[in-house]
Amino acid sequence: MTQKARILASLDALIERKADQIAQDVFEDVVENTPVDTGQAKRGWRRFTDERGVRHVANPEHHILQLNRGSSTKAPAAFVQGAIAKALRR
Repeated sequence: MTQKARILASLDALIERKADQIAQDVFEDVVENTPVDTGQAKRGWRRFTDERGVRHVANPEHHILQLNRGSSTKAPAAFVQGAIAKALRR
């Protein structure tokens, strides 16, 4: 393996680790900050990597959009965007 190939492989590995860490940080933050009434929205969060290697943090619960828009007094509006911004600053 050439030096250039080793550097590129090392860089790829670093990017993969950082992407994993960002996804995990976002996941943990949104789970922690999802407002709870019944707990359904909080339990709905999922973290997964698709077949292309793209990381996702998703919640299929129908009312998560309303919660993120600030419909609950238990969490601020845009708590999802806040989790993303916080993870990217780390």
